Amino acid sequence: MVAVLGDPPAFPHGPPPWPRTTRAIREALLRALSDHHWGTYDGPHTERLQQALRSFYRTEHVFLTGSGTYGIELALRAAGVRSGDRVVMAAYDFPGNFLTVLALGATPLLVDVDEYGRIDVDRAQAALAAGAKVVIVSHLHGVLGPIERLRSIADQHGAVLVEDAAQMPGATVGGRRVGTWGHLGVLSFGGSKLLSAGRGGAVLTNIALYHQRIRLAAIRANDIVCPLSQLQAAVLLPQLEELDQLDNIRAAAVGRLYDGLREVPGLRPLWADVDGRPGYYKVGLLFDSDSFAPLGRDAFLRAAQAEGIGIAAGFRALHAGRSTRRYQRLGPLRNAERFAEQLVLLHHPVLLEPPSTLDRLIQCLADIYEQRDRVATAVCQSM
Repeated sequence: MVAVLGDPPAFPHGPPPWPRTTRAIREALLRALSDHHWGTYDGPHTERLQQALRSFYRTEHVFLTGSGTYGIELALRAAGVRSGDRVVMAAYDFPGNFLTVLALGATPLLVDVDEYGRIDVDRAQAALAAGAKVVIVSHLHGVLGPIERLRSIADQHGAVLVEDAAQMPGATVGGRRVGTWGHLGVLSFGGSKLLSAGRGGAVLTNIALYHQRIRLAAIRANDIVCPLSQLQAAVLLPQLEELDQLDNIRAAAVGRLYDGLREVPGLRPLWADVDGRPGYYKVGLLFDSDSFAPLGRDAFLRAAQAEGIGIAAGFRALHAGRSTRRYQRLGPLRNAERFAEQLVLLHHPVLLEPPSTLDRLIQCLADIYEQRDRVATAVCQSM
């Protein structure tokens, strides 16, 4: 599809590339090459990364893994999840978490989300009161989960809280790092993440028993089944050092974005007032079809992407299109369905660009809104 607002498009080179190749990352790669550790898994680079993560998160135990999804699996195994168990999770969440629960032979027990897209605490509490012993909470799209209340409720019911911090590795709630409020926390180092090594992840815990269970599940014949390599660890270390600084830049950019979008009534920032600092891997915006009519969400996304903006739809609701034999639900899931239908997600690399670039993006979205009749026609003709 060609740009609909003009030729050339607003961002002719497309979204900024990610991950960045900084001088520090380049030097880390060269060190890993020169010390001959780049092709191994255990050694000084992984040891330094584990120590750096323990210090950054003020946690006792860190286990490095080959992916964040495998990290969720290890966390659930450590929590004692077995075939036939029920795991509480939001009906709007990362699909990989749902599939990981199924892979263990357990059953996802889906509850609705609140008006901010976070797991509904009252429904999660009801699920635990009904006998579920594990709950997964994810911090998504720039909105911090209600993690303090969930930890308190989990402790009251003798349940295990697994915290998915894949999208917010540097975020804090109440002065404490996200990923350490749960009994187990999981990080992801996927290629598009704020801390990126192409793939990879880590499981955090302060509970020695859980760490031991993780080791037993992940190590076979003295080898880690799905490890993080030393080369990956080498490039993660300099990224971790600058994470807080870059998160502050991203937060300022999001503030500028929210201010600018006040002139676009069909895009509402997804934001919740929490005592903390979110992370911004994806910036969530609720798309109002009535305000943008006759331009629907899919057509809006096509138009914005044709202008070179890194924006996409959110997740499907986890129960959508799935057999009811694969999950259980507690009550209606209307908010999860609404978020699945209305969310659009702005990818994070543009948040580190100069303010003038962000202003141009805001203006582009405003132009699509102002010219929505013409844009709708142009998108329809291009299909």
